[in-house]
Amino acid sequence: MTWGLKNELKQVPNQLDVYRSALENEKESINLYRKYLSEATDNESKKVFEYLIKQEEDHYAIIDQIVTLINHSEEWVESAEFGKREEY
Repeated sequence: MTWGLKNELKQVPNQLDVYRSALENEKESINLYRKYLSEATDNESKKVFEYLIKQEEDHYAIIDQIVTLINHSEEWVESAEFGKREEY
């Protein structure tokens, strides 16, 4: 008797995959807003798209830093007491 249940395994993305996907989304948003900015005809629209581009660039920089920090922790382990480390 099978009870009609399916056992499906789903791939769960790791943390880095999620952040890298977020970086791609931010990049796509930046490119889209730049396209809209180039097509805008009035100053108010241009200001809005410039603002949105800046926001997305800030998001990208933050997420990129998170990726760097996560990568750093996965690539290198050392004693907190000893060793030369770059500043965070």
